[in-house]
Amino acid sequence: MTDAEQARRSLAAGDTVTAGIHYERALAADPANAALMFDYALLLMHTGHARDAAKMLTDVRRLAPGDAQVLLALAACLRAGGAIEDALQAADEATRRLPHDAMAWMLKGSIDVRAGEYPRAETSLRRALSLAPGFGEAWHYLGESLHQQQRWEEAIHAYTRASAEQPGEIYNIAMCAEQAGNLELARSGYKQACHIYPDRPDILLRLAQTEARLCEFSSEHETLERFRRVVADGIPREPVLEAFPLTYLPLESALVRAALDHYMEAVSARTTAVVRLAPATPQPIPAGGRIRIGYLSADLGMHAVGQLVGDVFRFHERERFEVFVYSLRRHDDAVASRIRESSDVYVECEDLGVAGVVERIRQDGIHVLIDLNGPTTGARLEILASRPAALQLGWLGFLHAQQAPWLDAILLDEHVQPSTHAWPFDDRVVHLPVSVFPPPPRVGGRRQRERFGMPAEGSAVLASFNNSYKLDAALAAAWVEILRLAPRATLMVYLPPAARPGFLTHWSSIGGDPSRLMLVDALAPEDQADRAASCDLMLDAFRYQGGATTLDAVVNGLPVLCRAGQTPPSRLGVSINRALGLEELVVADTTEYVERAAWLANHPGELEALRDRVATIVREGVLFDAKRSAAGIEATCEQMLREKGILS
Repeated sequence: MTDAEQARRSLAAGDTVTAGIHYERALAADPANAALMFDYALLLMHTGHARDAAKMLTDVRRLAPGDAQVLLALAACLRAGGAIEDALQAADEATRRLPHDAMAWMLKGSIDVRAGEYPRAETSLRRALSLAPGFGEAWHYLGESLHQQQRWEEAIHAYTRASAEQPGEIYNIAMCAEQAGNLELARSGYKQACHIYPDRPDILLRLAQTEARLCEFSSEHETLERFRRVVADGIPREPVLEAFPLTYLPLESALVRAALDHYMEAVSARTTAVVRLAPATPQPIPAGGRIRIGYLSADLGMHAVGQLVGDVFRFHERERFEVFVYSLRRHDDAVASRIRESSDVYVECEDLGVAGVVERIRQDGIHVLIDLNGPTTGARLEILASRPAALQLGWLGFLHAQQAPWLDAILLDEHVQPSTHAWPFDDRVVHLPVSVFPPPPRVGGRRQRERFGMPAEGSAVLASFNNSYKLDAALAAAWVEILRLAPRATLMVYLPPAARPGFLTHWSSIGGDPSRLMLVDALAPEDQADRAASCDLMLDAFRYQGGATTLDAVVNGLPVLCRAGQTPPSRLGVSINRALGLEELVVADTTEYVERAAWLANHPGELEALRDRVATIVREGVLFDAKRSAAGIEATCEQMLREKGILS
């Protein structure tokens, strides 16, 4: 039996080691045998040696240039080895030669997904599925493309079709369900995924986040304990953990730091695969020249970030700054229109891949690029990791450490991250000379208690309008005690319907009286303004305080009581209250939080005077001055450009 025959027999028996030995012997005797090389390359690919396989298949192409199957295998190997640009060239040629081959179109689409070209990927993958409707791998990558385009229900359908071949797709289904707000489906999916992959910390973390959103505090605690056991010996590099829940779930800072390090390492690896441009070379800004400042975000529409930044863009000093805005997601609403009008150059980037956005930013000659996303939904951090600008900063969208080596600093303020507090991360923190928060739109709510079913004046209505994941067991216990000490008060809590069973179960279990609660739905902004104006005191969360929510409350005359925490997300209300000069609404611990809230609830005259004071501060514009916010950003950028020698 020849070595070639023995190699194929061993491979058929599943003995890849013996097969490899015989393939090498056979090729030593016949080094130009294209068929042998092709077979051995496939073996290398399936045993995790994609780069070696790609080199061999490149040699096979020279020996058999007309064999389109070699192109398909080469594209797959290059994709697996991270050579995305070369993989795409091979796949493009394969689809030209095999226009009716579903595999060719699937490979092309999957490579475009890796390159961040999601709309283009969708086109190829739908072509593959028109040729082979049951092609599970094509359904999976179509799901990824739709997932990244935030088309959650369509992505769920695609992943569901793929799950016929791969039950693990339930994890992807759960992620999309969570983003779509279907928390019950998300929880069920994550639990199924945990059963399939019991030692995957990324799944456990997402399950804990979903349980937090459902206000299932005991389940969240149990899941986090299981998570800690799984990562007791260290956090694996793959798969990476979602960054956002790391900012507020009760996890040790060393663990959070390690998880963020792995997250950013994965971004760097993807960047190397899809962008071949060298980092931008800093060019000095000539005397009298304008600084080109670029803002990058997927949230420049009806989103908390979009609502806050529009006036900042408008009030940049145009004699010194030119404002470029790069929108990673298309928005067609009033907020997006205002942002477009406030920009000198507005670039729609949804249909551009990562390399295309990087090239555009470099062509525009941006000196300062400010990321308004951080590692959140819709972000494309590979753009920043490519270093298209000389100075890159993180602001507003992710008020926490990132461990992102491509950021020169993250912008906070002295109240969110005091200089005296420990900072166990590598990110440089630069304190803005103003509040980290720009001013919100002024709505001007009207006090209409009867309209919202509230008790008559004189009986305090305490309120929480924060998202459900910000609530926790300690906060609920404090609220129960406040209502015990303030027997005439009512507590209004915004909760989505899915979160109410969990919250009410916990509330009753700790002795809370459900009749003292008003559970309410989300309202349109103008109606929420009236509802906030009709309440007496907002009780901020502990682990992740309100940002835009607190600003919206204050601008409508509603005071917000907050407890100073140890992390930036647990100090957002501190920043806002201190910027307003409302030190009496910042307390040091839970005992003081309970006592202050109860005292105010029991003294309606004092509470009314406090509301009047907040309204006066808002009218006088102490905090709500977009010009000051823009000037603070400008001063910080100029200082850091001087540090780099770019601005004299």
